Amino acid sequence: MSGVRTALMLCGSPKGTRGSSWELGSYLLRQLETSGVKTVRRTITPADTLIRDVQDADLLILSFPLYADGIPARFKAELMEIAAARPGRKFCMALVQCGFLESHHNDTAIEMCRLFARDAGFEWLGGLGRGAGGMLDGKPLEQAPGILEDTRKALDRSAVCLAKGKPVTEEIRQVFYRQLMPRWFYAFMANLGFWLQIIRNGKVLSIYRKPYN
Repeated sequence: MSGVRTALMLCGSPKGTRGSSWELGSYLLRQLETSGVKTVRRTITPADTLIRDVQDADLLILSFPLYADGIPARFKAELMEIAAARPGRKFCMALVQCGFLESHHNDTAIEMCRLFARDAGFEWLGGLGRGAGGMLDGKPLEQAPGILEDTRKALDRSAVCLAKGKPVTEEIRQVFYRQLMPRWFYAFMANLGFWLQIIRNGKVLSIYRKPYN
């Protein structure tokens, strides 16, 4: 295969269009559009048009959150159907994000995507895993904190590679592996967010309840 003319971002997040995986994948598509690539965004529903949409794309981008160290179950079931359908030669890459601070937690899910691509007869262009996915907060990546600027630039460079049908480089992958902040600070911010949510919902006293004692 030569370059990419059409790209399909298949979002496997249970949150659908409201989640961070949708926004992360959409950002990559916007960068592909600047290279003249026609793009399509969709979730795994409606299922009756899924195989046809995959068939129509030169590049399939799998964007999803890490669930139990792997691919969300429903998304995995749809990927198995795609592989069984053998929808023709195309390129494939994965974009995974997780709530853990360290990006290496995504490695197993990315390897699962590589095996899916092999079984489906696709050419694998690599996977990118972003830790600290909670920082995306379901918003466009352009609105994310400045600490994610390197991630944005790495996706910009990824789009250039993908548009040519070339794998993402090791240099780009290493940008995603960089830890965004010290572990103690990430834990502090996570706990702060937890308490703010409790206060916002008026449930401060509820956390001390022990109904099964």
